[in-house]
Amino acid sequence: MKKSTLSLFRRAAVVRAACVVAVVFGMALAGCQPARQPAHPEPPVRDLVDLPQSAWGYVDPERAAEPLLAPEEASRQAAELLRLWFSPWHRTAPAAKAEHVFAYLGTDPDRLFGEDTRALGRPWLARMTANADAAAYPNAGYPAIAVRHSSLRALPTLRPAFRDSALPGEGWPFDMLQNSGVWAQTPLYVSHVSRDGAWVMAETHFASGWMPASDVAPVDAQVMAAFEEWPMAAFVRDHVSVIDTAGAFRFEGRVGMLLPLVGECEDQCDVLLAVRGELGRAVLATAEISSTVVASYPQIPTQGALAHVADEMLGQSYGWGGLYEDRDCSATLMDLFVPFGIRLPRNSYSQSRAGTFVSFDGLDAQQRTQLIERDGVPWMTLLWRRGHIMLYVGSRQGRPAILHTMWGVKIEDSQGREARRVVGRTVVTSLAPGEELPELVRPAGIMLNVLGGMTMLPPKVAPKPQVVDGVSAELTR
Repeated sequence: MKKSTLSLFRRAAVVRAACVVAVVFGMALAGCQPARQPAHPEPPVRDLVDLPQSAWGYVDPERAAEPLLAPEEASRQAAELLRLWFSPWHRTAPAAKAEHVFAYLGTDPDRLFGEDTRALGRPWLARMTANADAAAYPNAGYPAIAVRHSSLRALPTLRPAFRDSALPGEGWPFDMLQNSGVWAQTPLYVSHVSRDGAWVMAETHFASGWMPASDVAPVDAQVMAAFEEWPMAAFVRDHVSVIDTAGAFRFEGRVGMLLPLVGECEDQCDVLLAVRGELGRAVLATAEISSTVVASYPQIPTQGALAHVADEMLGQSYGWGGLYEDRDCSATLMDLFVPFGIRLPRNSYSQSRAGTFVSFDGLDAQQRTQLIERDGVPWMTLLWRRGHIMLYVGSRQGRPAILHTMWGVKIEDSQGREARRVVGRTVVTSLAPGEELPELVRPAGIMLNVLGGMTMLPPKVAPKPQVVDGVSAELTR
């Protein structure tokens, strides 16, 4: 056989061997990857097809511009929101008690699991305990500000802690250490610093928790005065880059944020920012932001104005406790009402008790529906069940419609075990999302059947500043 022919055979054999290796290796890789989802998967519940997923679909055209609060009440609510917003800067001692701040140090670490599903264990808890330095609490006490979007954590770590991943609502994404997200430019009170200096215990007007020290900058009297004395601008669009006048990107503007407004807000709005200076302290910077992105605070609460802001959030992903800079149900409603000067607490139960609460105890499904449609004010009525909060936006097809950020509906799997049909985003549904599913758990899987009551806004204005709930805010699944 000629040498050239032999060489061809050898090359062909090498190619065939390489193909076999590639196929086998590709199959091995495929085994590590999740199955591909269809490009356009079927909606998890029929409501997402039957009901418009635009907030404007639930605005009464004849009442779109009608104020939902009397001017005097709107002014009172807006002033109260600002008072609470800046209240961390005026604290002289922590609002959160030590037993709340360090509550998770008493958790059994063998019943908490990391991202690899292994128990975190006692060495992990020992490291957390040493770094938290509870015996020295409070070892600090100064006003500060969040200079970037961050999280309030139950322990000084960004690593997650899950419960039993085999049970619905206990594995991913339900990180038990996540108290809440916190937007950039939120006023803080720092009460404690971890032993390694990498974490601070920060209190906001709505919750408290550990934050990375690099996300925080102490503020002086000049910065505080600038923020508190100027009128404010509120973001009415979401996920908008904020670049200062020196050309530096600072953060994404998010609905629920407020910034000091310098001068008039016409085509462009001049705002102040607090940024981390060379010495680690907050210094003032400026930015120009389009008047389509921010608006003067407070905006008049109307159906149309609320729908405009709500449409910025519809379709966004669910974020347990603000994980990944997403929102859960109570964060969505808290942020939605900020531009209108209406302050809601951070967790679902507290929101349900913020206004005038009407219990549904003793009422059947039909009576609950009738009560909602008779007494509920669209866009100003909250509906509550344990662990979840929703906004009543009116009736559609003869049934109440609700705007909410939901994880999923309760179903049984093929083996009769409780599971979830995941929705995982901000949507408009009826009070029975998933009712068409044969696997839906009944009657508890029907939202209407488990509603605890409804809450008429506006919130009651407390005569004294509200105390921060500590690190154990009731987050929602």
